[in-house]
Amino acid sequence: MISLFDRLAMDLADRYCLERELGGGGMSRVFLGQETSLGRAVVIKVIAPELAQGVSAERFAREVRLAARLQQANIVPVLAAGDAGGLPYYTMPFVRGESLRAHLATGGALPVAEAASILRDVARALSYAHGEGVVHRDIKPENILLSGGAAVVTDFGIAKALSASRTQGEGGPAEGGITLTQVGGSIGTPGYMAPEQVLGSAVDHRADLYAWGIVAYELLAGAHPFSGRTTAQQLIAAHLAETPAPLRTMKAGLPRAVADLVMQCLEKDPARRPPGAEVLVAGLSGTVTPSDERPAPLRRSSGGATIRMRVVAVSLAIIALAGAAYAWTSRFPRPTAVRTVVVVPFDNLGAAADAYFADGVTEEIASQLARIEGMQVLARASVLRFRGSGKAPQEIARELGATYALSGTVRWARTGGTAAADGETMVRIVPALIQVSTGEQLWGEPYQRRLTDVFSVQAEVAERVASALSITLGSAERAALRRPDSRDPEARNAQLLGRQLLNQRGLGNLRRVVTEFRRAIARDSSYARAWAGYSEAYGFLPVYGDTTVSLPALRAEAERAARRAVALDSQLADAQTALATALDYQFEFREALQAADRAVALDPSNAPAHKERGDILMSLGRVAEAEAPFRRASELDPLVPVNHVEMGVWFIASGQPDSARRAVDRAIELDPSNGFWQFPRQLAAAQQGRIEDAVDACTRFSGRAGTCRDLWTGVRVPANRARGLAVLDSLGRSPPLPRRSR
Repeated sequence: MISLFDRLAMDLADRYCLERELGGGGMSRVFLGQETSLGRAVVIKVIAPELAQGVSAERFAREVRLAARLQQANIVPVLAAGDAGGLPYYTMPFVRGESLRAHLATGGALPVAEAASILRDVARALSYAHGEGVVHRDIKPENILLSGGAAVVTDFGIAKALSASRTQGEGGPAEGGITLTQVGGSIGTPGYMAPEQVLGSAVDHRADLYAWGIVAYELLAGAHPFSGRTTAQQLIAAHLAETPAPLRTMKAGLPRAVADLVMQCLEKDPARRPPGAEVLVAGLSGTVTPSDERPAPLRRSSGGATIRMRVVAVSLAIIALAGAAYAWTSRFPRPTAVRTVVVVPFDNLGAAADAYFADGVTEEIASQLARIEGMQVLARASVLRFRGSGKAPQEIARELGATYALSGTVRWARTGGTAAADGETMVRIVPALIQVSTGEQLWGEPYQRRLTDVFSVQAEVAERVASALSITLGSAERAALRRPDSRDPEARNAQLLGRQLLNQRGLGNLRRVVTEFRRAIARDSSYARAWAGYSEAYGFLPVYGDTTVSLPALRAEAERAARRAVALDSQLADAQTALATALDYQFEFREALQAADRAVALDPSNAPAHKERGDILMSLGRVAEAEAPFRRASELDPLVPVNHVEMGVWFIASGQPDSARRAVDRAIELDPSNGFWQFPRQLAAAQQGRIEDAVDACTRFSGRAGTCRDLWTGVRVPANRARGLAVLDSLGRSPPLPRRSR
C-alpha cells in the first residue's frame, strides 16, 4: 500500500518537492518541502485522514483563505491551501526552532521573564488576529513556536475552517494519543478548550483568552492546571466544573498582577475574562522578575542569542510585592533632575534608498519623547552629524552631554518596489536604551509591524523609555503619545522623505521637499506635521534664491500652511514653530512671539523654537532678552552651525566682537563650505558703516548662501541700512526680504 508521503509527493509534484515528514498529531500530518516556483522551504500540513472524512476540501480552502490575510510578526502566515488526493492541505513558511511543547519537555516551570516574553508574544498575535475577526480556537504549546528569541503562533483559523467545512457530523471525543477532538460541534484540543467551546456554544475571542490562560498557567507553574486529569472526558469535565489551584500557590514569588491576570483568563464565564488580548499585552508589559531571579536566555535547540529577554528585566513593576518593587526602584532610583536623552540615528539595515525612513523614525521618536514631562531630548539635529561615524551610542551621548542614549535599527520588508508605502509592507524596528555612565542596556525590544502601524511603535517606544526612566505618564500625556498624526502610510512616507530632504537644504532639494509635502497633504489633508513642513519649506525657498514665485506669494503660502498646521494640531510644537517663523517673515513680530512661546512651552527641548524666539526678540529690539533663547538653542543642538551664527549676531548687537568671532569660528569649523557663516562679520562691518565691505563680502557668497537680505535685518542704524540697500540696488541685487538664515 502506498504511503501518505509517497501519495502526497506524487499529487503535489508540480508545486512542491517533499523532503521528509516532520511529525504531526492532532489535526494534521506535517511535512517539510520546497516550493518549486520560489525555491523556499515550506511546511505542508495535511488534514489527518480520520478528520478529513466528511470535509469539503473546496470549502476548507475557501475558509483557510480568510485566515491567510493575517500578517503580523507573531503569526506564522498561511501561504496556500488546496486538495491533495482528496485530503485538504495548507502550507506555511518553515520556522526554524522548536515548539513550546518541546521546550517545556526540558522540565519544570520557566523563569518568569522567559515565560512573560513568550506569553506577551502570543497575546500580541491574538490581539491582532481578533482585531481582524479571526479566532484561533486551538491555542496550545504545540501551536506556539520559538525561533530567534521570539514566539510565533501557527494554525490561525484552521480549527474554524475544519469545523465549517464539515459536510457530516462525524467524530467524537478521543482518548489516548489523539489530542484533537470534536465535542458539541466544536473542534479543539481537550486540554485547552474553553467551557463554552466544550459545550458547543457560540465561541468568540474570549475562548482564545481561556486557552492562553491554560498555557500561561502551564509555563509559570510547571504543570497544567488540571494535570491530574488524563482522558479527554476528564479534562472536559474539569473545564466545566473545576477551579484550578491559585497560581501563586504554585509559583512562589510570582508578581500578583501576573497571577491575577492568568486566573482571570481561566474564569468559566467568558464575561468575567479580560475583554481582549490587548489587556494581556499591557499586563505583561509591566512584568518584572523577582529580585532573586535573572532572565535566562530562551532555551532553544539551535542556540543563539536571545533578543527579547531584556525587556522584562527592565520594565517598570506593576506589582504588589514590596520586595520586588523595592529591588526595581533601587536599581533605577527616580532622579530628581530632568532625564536628558539623545536619540542616536537609527541604523538603516535596508537599501540605501530607505535611509530617509530610518532618519524619519529617529526624528519622530525623538519628537514623541520630547512631549514627555521630565524628559529632555538633546541635540535632535546635531546628532545627525554622527550618522555613519562608527561611534557607539554611548560615546555619542557622552559628547553631547546626555545621560541616556536611545539607538536602534530599522529595516523594511517590502512587498515589492524600492519604497512602496503598501499597507502590507512590514517594518522591523529594534530600539535599545542605555545608561551612558555604565553602558548598561536598560531596555530593548524588537518590533515588527505593518507600515500602517509604525506610529503605534513610536508611541510605544516613548512609553517604554519613560517607564525605564521611572517617569510616570499622565493620562493626557499618554493620550497625546497615542494619537496618530496620520493613518495613511503613503502620506507618512512622503512626509518622512520630505523631512530628510529639508534637513539637507539646497534649492534643488527644497523643490523636491515641496513636492513630497504636497503629496503627503494630498493623501491626508489633516496631517498637521506635513503642513508644518510644507510651511517651513516655503520659507526656505527664497533663502536659497528661488525666483519662480513672487516673494509675497511664497511668504503668504508659508503662513497659510502654518496656520493650517496649528488649526489641525495646536499641541504640535513644530506647527507652532512654523507659524512663528512664517509670521516673523511677514514682520508680524508680536503674534510670531506668541507662537514661539507656545512652541517652547510645548517642547522645551526644541532648539529651532528657541532660535526662532531669539530671532523675533531681536526683530522687536529686545536684544538683552534674546540672549537666553539663542544660548539655549546652542546648548540643545551644539553641532548645528546656524545656532552659533545666531549667537554671533547677538554678540555683535551687544558690542562683544571677540565673542562674536569665536561663535563664527565655531560655525565655520562645523561647516567650512558655507560662506554664510561669515554673516556676523559682515554685519559688524555694516554696523560700523563700512557698507561697501559688507556688501562685497555678502555678494561673494550669495550664490551659495542664497541672497544678501539677511545682512540688513541686523543693521540697526537706519542710515547704514538705507545705504546698504542703495548699494545693492546699484548692483542690481536688491534683497528680496530682510531675513536671516534659517
